[in-house]
Amino acid sequence: MNKFVMVAVMACAGAALLVAWISREPASAQERPAPVAQKWEYKVVQVPVTPFPEKEGLQEFTKLGGEGWELCSTVSSTDKRGVAWGTFFFKRPKR
Repeated sequence: MNKFVMVAVMACAGAALLVAWISREPASAQERPAPVAQKWEYKVVQVPVTPFPEKEGLQEFTKLGGEGWELCSTVSSTDKRGVAWGTFFFKRPKR
Protein backbone atom coordinates (compact mmCIF):
# COMPACT_ATOMS: atom_id res chain seq x y z
CA MET A 1 0.00 0.00 0.00
CA ASN A 2 2.88 2.35 0.77
CA LYS A 3 4.34 1.95 -2.75
CA PHE A 4 0.94 2.67 -4.26
CA VAL A 5 0.67 5.97 -2.35
CA MET A 6 4.18 7.01 -3.44
CA VAL A 7 3.43 6.22 -7.10
CA ALA A 8 0.13 8.13 -6.90
CA VAL A 9 1.79 11.19 -5.33
CA MET A 10 4.54 11.18 -7.97
CA ALA A 11 1.99 10.80 -10.77
CA CYS A 12 -0.04 13.74 -9.45
CA ALA A 13 3.08 15.89 -9.10
CA GLY A 14 4.14 14.99 -12.63
CA ALA A 15 0.70 15.78 -13.98
CA ALA A 16 0.68 19.13 -12.18
CA LEU A 17 4.09 20.05 -13.63
CA LEU A 18 2.97 19.01 -17.11
CA VAL A 19 -0.19 21.14 -16.88
CA ALA A 20 1.84 24.13 -15.60
CA TRP A 21 4.35 23.75 -18.44
CA ILE A 22 1.69 23.49 -21.14
CA SER A 23 -0.46 26.35 -19.83
CA ARG A 24 2.35 28.90 -19.58
CA GLU A 25 2.23 31.73 -22.08
CA PRO A 26 5.00 32.05 -24.62
CA ALA A 27 7.41 34.93 -24.06
CA SER A 28 7.20 37.39 -26.90
CA ALA A 29 9.98 39.89 -27.64
CA GLN A 30 7.36 42.56 -28.29
CA GLU A 31 5.84 42.15 -24.84
CA ARG A 32 9.09 42.83 -22.98
CA PRO A 33 9.99 46.46 -22.41
CA ALA A 34 13.15 47.57 -24.15
CA PRO A 35 16.07 47.99 -21.74
CA VAL A 36 16.83 51.61 -20.94
CA ALA A 37 20.48 52.62 -21.11
CA GLN A 38 21.82 54.23 -17.95
CA LYS A 39 22.65 57.91 -18.49
CA TRP A 40 25.62 59.40 -16.64
CA GLU A 41 26.95 62.81 -15.75
CA TYR A 42 30.63 63.48 -15.19
CA LYS A 43 32.80 65.80 -13.13
CA VAL A 44 36.53 66.46 -13.42
CA VAL A 45 38.47 67.77 -10.41
CA GLN A 46 42.10 68.82 -10.70
CA VAL A 47 44.22 69.50 -7.59
CA PRO A 48 47.93 69.94 -6.96
CA VAL A 49 49.39 66.85 -5.29
CA THR A 50 52.74 68.31 -4.22
CA PRO A 51 51.85 69.05 -1.51
CA PHE A 52 48.37 67.51 -1.56
CA PRO A 53 45.92 69.61 0.45
CA GLU A 54 45.15 66.60 2.67
CA LYS A 55 42.39 68.03 4.87
CA GLU A 56 40.67 70.14 2.21
CA GLY A 57 41.09 67.49 -0.49
CA LEU A 58 39.58 64.72 1.62
CA GLN A 59 36.70 66.97 2.68
CA GLU A 60 35.97 67.78 -0.98
CA PHE A 61 36.06 64.09 -1.97
CA THR A 62 33.80 63.19 0.97
CA LYS A 63 31.36 65.91 -0.11
CA LEU A 64 31.35 64.59 -3.69
CA GLY A 65 30.71 61.04 -2.45
CA GLY A 66 27.77 62.31 -0.40
CA GLU A 67 26.35 63.87 -3.57
CA GLY A 68 26.48 60.49 -5.34
CA TRP A 69 29.72 60.98 -7.28
CA GLU A 70 31.86 57.88 -7.77
CA LEU A 71 35.58 58.11 -8.54
CA CYS A 72 36.19 56.19 -11.75
CA SER A 73 39.68 57.25 -12.89
CA THR A 74 42.72 59.33 -12.01
CA VAL A 75 45.59 60.82 -14.00
CA SER A 76 48.71 62.50 -12.68
CA SER A 77 50.81 65.02 -14.55
CA THR A 78 53.50 67.63 -13.91
CA ASP A 79 53.39 71.14 -15.29
CA LYS A 80 56.35 73.23 -16.54
CA ARG A 81 56.98 74.61 -13.04
CA GLY A 82 57.39 71.10 -11.62
CA VAL A 83 54.06 71.08 -9.78
CA ALA A 84 52.41 67.66 -9.82
CA TRP A 85 48.69 67.64 -10.47
CA GLY A 86 46.10 64.99 -9.90
CA THR A 87 43.10 64.89 -12.18
CA PHE A 88 40.16 62.94 -10.77
CA PHE A 89 37.24 61.81 -12.93
CA PHE A 90 33.89 61.19 -11.24
CA LYS A 91 30.58 59.90 -12.54
CA ARG A 92 27.06 59.47 -11.16
CA PRO A 93 23.69 58.45 -12.61
CA LYS A 94 22.06 61.39 -14.36
CA ARG A 95 19.42 63.01 -12.20
